[in-house]
Order: sequence, then structure tokens, then C-alpha cells
Amino acid sequence: MSTPTKSRLLRGRGFLLAPIALIVLYYGAYFFFVALFLPPPISLPTAGAK
Repeated sequence: MSTPTKSRLLRGRGFLLAPIALIVLYYGAYFFFVALFLPPPISLPTAGAK
């Protein structure tokens, strides 16, 4: 039922969004695991001023 232009637009948009979504997911998981496994950052500028 969908027109070829609509399907082509959806396919093009998905083709453009797929790598961006992968990068966002990759970095999101990376920062999540870093925050999970690393201790709270002690090397903050405010901590050095104390």
C-alpha cells in the first residue's frame, strides 16, 4: 500500500540512522561500564583544592 517514495525515504533514513544509533549505543555502553567498574573519580579539580 505504501508508495515507493515513502519506502525509499524510510529505507534511506534508516540507512543514515543505523550507524549513528550503533555509535550512540557503543559509547553509551562504554561509559556505563566505565562508571560501573571504576571507583568514583578522585582526580577532580575540587578534590585537589582541599
